[in-house]
Amino acid sequence: MKDEVHSKGKTAGILIIGDEVLKGQVVDINSHFLCKQLYSLGIKLGRISVIPDDLDDISAEVKLFSSKYDYVFTTGGVGPTHDDITYAGVAQAFSEPVSTNMEMAEMMEIWLGHKGYSREVIMKMAEMPPSAKLFFDPALPKHSSFPIVIVRNVHIFPGIPQYLQKMFPRLVPTLRMESGNVEFHSRVIYVDRDEMSITPQLNEAVAKYQETVTFGSYPVLDNLYFSTRLTMESKSKNQAEEAQSFLSEHLPHGSLVEYDNQQLETAVDKVYAIFEDKQHTLHVPVYTAVTVSTHNLLCSHVGTYFFIRSIFSYL
Repeated sequence: MKDEVHSKGKTAGILIIGDEVLKGQVVDINSHFLCKQLYSLGIKLGRISVIPDDLDDISAEVKLFSSKYDYVFTTGGVGPTHDDITYAGVAQAFSEPVSTNMEMAEMMEIWLGHKGYSREVIMKMAEMPPSAKLFFDPALPKHSSFPIVIVRNVHIFPGIPQYLQKMFPRLVPTLRMESGNVEFHSRVIYVDRDEMSITPQLNEAVAKYQETVTFGSYPVLDNLYFSTRLTMESKSKNQAEEAQSFLSEHLPHGSLVEYDNQQLETAVDKVYAIFEDKQHTLHVPVYTAVTVSTHNLLCSHVGTYFFIRSIFSYL
């Protein structure tokens, strides 16, 4: 069995296509969404490229990314207007012509044929490389969902974020299976020192775990609790935890900060943990506060019940 820690794993590249992104007219949230999705699937993202609505630029980047990464994901440029040329750019990248995909044409006719649009506008969205495959939502009737167009290892999505976010989950089972169920394990250390003061200790940890763990160091400004956030990432849970322990032990004494980055999500659990722990120094005030709040809430509901009942008695 191949050691998952040392295996290369699957890789991906993202192409964000659109002049409007490069001009700052539209905020790109598609790459952020795809980054999170790919990371959760254990697929290593190699590069994000934002390119204009230019046939040669699209073709060159698709060709480069397709040869460099296992998966390529594009967003934008699949509509009916003059600047929607992603399909043509992908076709040129693989030295293919552009022709009418009859299945897509049939779907466009069903969706748009009755709305009075010109046939030229409707059919433009069906012009793509002959090798293109259409991946419809398997949970819905075939032509009731817009397909993900796949050409070799290139997955073509619309640029509208809502469409991308709705369509991408179709690929998850396949991507998870092909990536071998790889999972990235992350650990975080918060430190109340600046980066320069902890660089020697960080470098020592990097040298020790360079084969299995990737480290990150991120300064944080205007934070009352910590100054630097250190991350450790590995395909091995044990290696990530071991690197965290090693670095924690070697950092300057008293520099570690216990910080919960999900304070709102965990606040209720923490309060009730103190409520149930009679040995906790804050047990009595927390117990009293929770008991009073619960009593007041109950009284409020009871009062509301009798108020509504009194109203109905007059009807």
